Amino acid sequence: MGTAPARAPLSPGMGFAGLSFVVNVLVVLTSAVITSRLYGVEVVGQYALAMSPWLLLVSLSTVSEQIALVRTLAPIPRGSDEATGLFFAVLTLSAGLTAAMSVPVTVVTTAVLRGPAGQPESVLPAIAIVAGYVLLENPGWNLDSVLSAYSQGRRLFWCRLATVLTYLFSSIALFWVTTSVWGLALANIISFAVGLVARSFAVRGFIGRRPTFEHYRAGLRRLADLLRFGVRLLPGQLLMGMTLQAPLWIISGSAPIAQVGAFSRASTMAVRLNEASFRINEMLFPDLVRLQREGDTRAFTDTLERSLRLALGCLLLPAAVAGGAAGPVMSIFGDGFSTAAGAVVFLFLAHVIYVATAIVASAYNAMGSPHLTSSFSAIRCTVALSAAALLVDRYGIEVAAAGIFAGYAIELAAQILTLRRTIGLAPTQVLHPSTIVRLLACYGGSFVVARMIAEKVSSSMLALPLAVAAGAVVFGGIAVVSNIVDAHDRQAVRGRLGRLATGGAPRLPADGARPRR
Repeated sequence: MGTAPARAPLSPGMGFAGLSFVVNVLVVLTSAVITSRLYGVEVVGQYALAMSPWLLLVSLSTVSEQIALVRTLAPIPRGSDEATGLFFAVLTLSAGLTAAMSVPVTVVTTAVLRGPAGQPESVLPAIAIVAGYVLLENPGWNLDSVLSAYSQGRRLFWCRLATVLTYLFSSIALFWVTTSVWGLALANIISFAVGLVARSFAVRGFIGRRPTFEHYRAGLRRLADLLRFGVRLLPGQLLMGMTLQAPLWIISGSAPIAQVGAFSRASTMAVRLNEASFRINEMLFPDLVRLQREGDTRAFTDTLERSLRLALGCLLLPAAVAGGAAGPVMSIFGDGFSTAAGAVVFLFLAHVIYVATAIVASAYNAMGSPHLTSSFSAIRCTVALSAAALLVDRYGIEVAAAGIFAGYAIELAAQILTLRRTIGLAPTQVLHPSTIVRLLACYGGSFVVARMIAEKVSSSMLALPLAVAAGAVVFGGIAVVSNIVDAHDRQAVRGRLGRLATGGAPRLPADGARPRR
């Protein structure tokens, strides 16, 4: 019998990507609890609507140029004139497109806020947040693409931690100045500014301060190739924005602002799971691109399968305990937020599946088939928004959450089943039926235990920690018995954790070439 082929290692920056996700989620959820208790459910609802134009602009003002930039920069030596010229060319495109799209987005959302939504108090804060995105956050996101292309998980971790901590402390400080929605809006803008400064320092050595005219022109000439790739991703980006934002607008048209605030906080917790997809893919995608170009199909498949299995194994745990203890979870935000407890179960599961769809989409993108991700996104958007628009007025916000979950679940099924026809991978190579059964067993056991404790313990302050602890123990026990994380995975994870104290990703040679696997 031949020996099994060596398994491809996890991406060098994956350890810090995981740490970044966990720490940032904890800080953001802490911020959500503190700001909810300080500002109240109605101001939180106003802030959710004030953020919507910004989040919509994020989807509308891109042709996926940042994903295309990561894909192109990955094999280019760091610090080179070629990398610098290409980055500034993409930044020019991104900044111009964002500024141009901010005008119609602002006009339309202002009309909606003053009209159907009936929240004129959110108009000026919304405009301020949009301006902050155009001037501060969008350039910062472009800098993230450089760090992602060179697997700089450690630097990304510190930049993002600085951003979320700034929002937390700013929102607390501003509460003593104003208790209106302006406190949260200004805290957001301040965090944009701090994030941009941090990233500007972090990219030193990976791109120059400014490109030569010759290399800038060379970068501009390459934009056409980047756009041809990015434009095929554009419909998926737009549909993603609609799926996330439209349910909130639909609810605001038929429910009191307090319910909008409650749904927003439930959604905020669940959407934080989405960050796992960004942190994973900014390390995973460059690896998949390089493996595809090297023709290493076995390593490509193995890397994709393990990323998907480990991501689902990690994220189903918070989904199980949050869904099982939904009542006590929502009660920590204060009065009025418990009305969204029923939506928590579906929202958390929906965004766990979103992370899975984003990981599989990276495989399609790395193989040069980004148009397919847009087709799958259309399925998800149609299902999710149809459920929200047709049923939420009659059955409540739980239906909007259930529709989002159904949309993501159908999208993931379509992605997996189409793999063989499109990029030559059997569905069972990427997500085996036995893996699905083991994951469902972990989720189901943890959910049931957490729900039983949450219902039997009368004090919500006591029920929450008990339910979370018991659910986590049950989840971990089933995961160990069913071997969700195998010996190879444990060895790889231990190796990455060992790097955390010494810099995350291995140092690149002076010429910028990447160490071979």
